[in-house]
Amino acid sequence: MSLSQVQALAAHALVAVASGKNLSDELAHIIAHTPELTAQDKGMLQDIAYGCQRHLGSLKFMLGKMLNKPIDNEALQSYLLVALYQLNHTQNAPHAVVNEAVNHIAQIGHGQYRSFANAILRRFLREKEGLNKACRYDDVAKHNLPVWLQKTLQNQYPKHWHNIATAFQAHPPLTLRVNRRHADAEQYLAALHDAGLNGKILDDYAIRLAQAVPVAQLPRFAEGW
Repeated sequence: MSLSQVQALAAHALVAVASGKNLSDELAHIIAHTPELTAQDKGMLQDIAYGCQRHLGSLKFMLGKMLNKPIDNEALQSYLLVALYQLNHTQNAPHAVVNEAVNHIAQIGHGQYRSFANAILRRFLREKEGLNKACRYDDVAKHNLPVWLQKTLQNQYPKHWHNIATAFQAHPPLTLRVNRRHADAEQYLAALHDAGLNGKILDDYAIRLAQAVPVAQLPRFAEGW
């Protein structure tokens, strides 16, 4: 499946969540009804969808900094957020992310948003460093928490809410179960090292990564290891 198709599915999931649906349920529905998704496609889809939600405050903040007025088209905004997440938080080639996103956005509203989307995404690439720095000075963008939750923390823990909010963003450890039909923990740990990743063997077929990464970056993941 092409990058643009995975982007489209992720954007669809974001639109569903914005309307009140559960992200996990929506992804399960999408995967069940898209049999052509490979294991690598599924990993990328989940990484983008969950990543967009995890960084929603900062993504919306940076997008807003580049707009003259709010976007009133939910699909368009979701496509842009997906692309911004990829440009800011993944190793996807920037030109590929921009081109694929713009081509798909061109299908919304009879192509009227194509130039707009292209300008926004290319501007982000030029101003990426400055926009990320600006996030440090906005509480919602810095902590990526819903406004209601941030206000609750501020009211209930006025002295410690910043530390609590920071802890919310900490990545949990990623533990892998190695498919014994392909390798054991020692063999897969060697493959991780070759890919520049470190981990600790927990048992004959389990490894805990030193630092969590998107599953699409795991060696041999698409092959079912």
